[in-house]
Amino acid sequence: MTETRREVGRAASVIGAITVASRLAGFGRTMVFTWAIGLGTLGTAYQTANNIPNIIFELVAGGALAALVIPLLAAPLARHDPRQVGHIASALLTWALTILVPAGLLLAFFARPIILLLMPANVDSGKTIDVATEMLVLFAPQLPLYGVAVVLTGILQSHRRFAWPALAPLLSSVVMAGVYVVYGMISGREDKAGQVSQNEVLLLGLGTTCGVAVLAGCLIFPLRGLRLKLRPAWRLETHVAAGLRSLAIAGMITVGAQQLCQALLIRLANDAGEEVPGATAIFTVSQTFFLLPWAILAVPLATAAYPILAEAFSLGEHERYQRRLSQTGRAVLLLSGLGVAALAGLAEPMGTVLASVSSDTGLSTQPQLQATLTGLAFGLFGYSVFAIYSRGLYAIGRNKYAAGATSLGWAAGAAAALVLSAAMPLEDRTLALAIAWSVGMTVIGLALTAAIARHTGAASLRGVPRAALATIVAAVGAVLAARELIALWGHADTFYTALFQGAVVGAAIAVVYLGLAALLGGSGVVRPVLRRAGIIRASEEPDESAPDEPSGADK
Repeated sequence: MTETRREVGRAASVIGAITVASRLAGFGRTMVFTWAIGLGTLGTAYQTANNIPNIIFELVAGGALAALVIPLLAAPLARHDPRQVGHIASALLTWALTILVPAGLLLAFFARPIILLLMPANVDSGKTIDVATEMLVLFAPQLPLYGVAVVLTGILQSHRRFAWPALAPLLSSVVMAGVYVVYGMISGREDKAGQVSQNEVLLLGLGTTCGVAVLAGCLIFPLRGLRLKLRPAWRLETHVAAGLRSLAIAGMITVGAQQLCQALLIRLANDAGEEVPGATAIFTVSQTFFLLPWAILAVPLATAAYPILAEAFSLGEHERYQRRLSQTGRAVLLLSGLGVAALAGLAEPMGTVLASVSSDTGLSTQPQLQATLTGLAFGLFGYSVFAIYSRGLYAIGRNKYAAGATSLGWAAGAAAALVLSAAMPLEDRTLALAIAWSVGMTVIGLALTAAIARHTGAASLRGVPRAALATIVAAVGAVLAARELIALWGHADTFYTALFQGAVVGAAIAVVYLGLAALLGGSGVVRPVLRRAGIIRASEEPDESAPDEPSGADK
């Protein structure tokens, strides 16, 4: 087994372990949010306002920065040129702050008209809009903080320092959960925007922004260990800047399209009004649970592989690039199926758990949460593929094709949201948006797979068709088995009974999924799943230098 294979395996294990902890902390943060703030008008105001800095950041700079950092640093790192690495990192940080500090000031100044774009003017007699506006002003400093976090994350990951970037969200979640707990204690878990005091709004707004400050600030400690000389710099050397424009534009288009789609979904959720109180909170909380398996199962592998892909291409090692992409692509796809099965199969007890801790709305939101989680689940296939194949295209400079494929998917999701929102009953608004989301994710996955086949060669998709068949059949089978088991068990209508039911059914889902995947594809299919679960070690895998076997080949 080559050192590269060991390195990626170790990196993915480190990222995976910390990411699991971070996402569990995020799960806890969401549960505390639901307990303290709830899914009513205050939750709607908070979630609407809190999404806006992220949307604007990604539109203005986030996509460009995320796409730029690792590819720009790959070549000088491979040449062991710390001077150029430091200069590039300095320029990226300088430009991020140059753009995002004024953007934050403009966001605070135009807070109310921006809120009105996403919320109907007659919501809750205007009180929800007033609170959302005040919160958005307090959230505005998040813009430059996000920029610093993205650049520092890219610098650390390009140096194969994965632990702190994976740990940062955990620390941020702990801070935010603490803020929610304090709010719940001093407000009596008030969930109506019209009843909260000015001090309580300040607590939520400033406390959340402090959480983002922790997200960025904690990355300064590992950065110091790299001994980079960072100073203000606005210019890059000509040969470095040559590929900058296409990478930046591709990143902005890719993530910008996503954020425009997200803004549309928030507006459509808010348009449900009094027919579906708290629709935005229900949808965004459900999205958090959609991202949980994606971040735990797909992102660590894709993140660990990205610097390897960029380095292999920059050194002209095309076979190594194709081998790494095919192996990681299969693993990501197979793990995504487990996430789909868990999210769709456990939607009923998960909905009960969330609804039972809500500060005021109670179990009345359980059917909406269950339906929304189910609708979102099947988008995990495409979104997981996005995690690795978009990076695969960025690594070889095919930026416009990555941007085109993802933009096509987000456009499909936006169109589906408009059509389904008009066609389905108003009380099913969050389900309509969830289905639209999955449509968009599926289009993204298919388009990126086609782009990878065209621009990197068939070897990059070796074994993927068989893995895809095993994944889809196993996921559907596991979901059906889970639903049947829950039907035999009966509905769990309290927090603890639903939690216990979820644990038991979750174990059954894992057994059925792994069994069907192995039956259809052979023992090789389940290897990445077992490795991510810690049941087998990376050292037990086949030698990377050997010919790449199709995923699922029996041994």
